Amino acid sequence: MLLSQQRRKRKKREGERKAHAFFPAELEPFYSDIEYIGEGGFARVFKAARIKDGKEVTVKIPISLDPETGRAFTKEISNWNLLMRTSSGYTMEHTSDTIS
Repeated sequence: MLLSQQRRKRKKREGERKAHAFFPAELEPFYSDIEYIGEGGFARVFKAARIKDGKEVTVKIPISLDPETGRAFTKEISNWNLLMRTSSGYTMEHTSDTIS
């Protein structure tokens, strides 16, 4: 049991280091308790608390800001929004307004 607790703590520290390395500085004033979850083909995913209401959210940030990634990212966010309307899980925050 002690070993699993140590692994969880180490994993959390690694996630915190990655969160600070990858999370955009211009978004930090809006979120606290930022934790890196992972990344996929075109975006990095973070768990955070939204400062304005304290709600736990998932923040997905595109890795690159080219038009093709922007279209794919916007389409995925639209699909997530449809799914989230029918579930009571996390709220997805996104930065699609910064993609040209």
